[in-house]
Amino acid sequence: MKKATIIFTLIFTLAIQSCVKKDDKQIENTARVNATLHDSLTKQNDSLQRDSSQKNITKNNNLLFDIEGLYQSKDNASCKMDLKLYYSEGKLKYDLITDNQTRTDFATLTLDEKKEGYFVTLKNIKWSKNIGAVDPEGNAIDKNLSLPDEIQGSLDKNGIMIQNYGNAMNDYEKFAECGLKYISLIKVVK
Repeated sequence: MKKATIIFTLIFTLAIQSCVKKDDKQIENTARVNATLHDSLTKQNDSLQRDSSQKNITKNNNLLFDIEGLYQSKDNASCKMDLKLYYSEGKLKYDLITDNQTRTDFATLTLDEKKEGYFVTLKNIKWSKNIGAVDPEGNAIDKNLSLPDEIQGSLDKNGIMIQNYGNAMNDYEKFAECGLKYISLIKVVK
């Protein structure tokens, strides 16, 4: 219900905006409203994903497929990355190696909305940059954003896909050492 209300509000706002001649102030306000609605929809979608799936799926759960193993970047020329997922004392852990960093910590799994794969979240990895929502001139709307310290990717039986950076409306970068928008990690060994 909330999702439908937000979508209706977004459509209504866009319809009104198309009927009114805008000056620079109106464009800035429109960008701020759109960014706020975008953030709200993103947060609500994240919340729905968490609520509709198990939190922190463990090795003892019936997994859809074997997730343990080594995952390597498909395009080593633009982005060299090795990620190993494994269970230690019943908890999911990861080892990550890139050109700029080596990390070992915990990870969590949540079932995706189609129940065909997982979202894997790597804990304690700071993003390289997070400007967040931007106005039409490319300036940050919220000047006090902190760097998130979790990286999430989509995990299926063949590998992991991580969106590395955002777009003109939401400016961020997770791994500065990788020039790819989407980092594709292919499972190479168990």
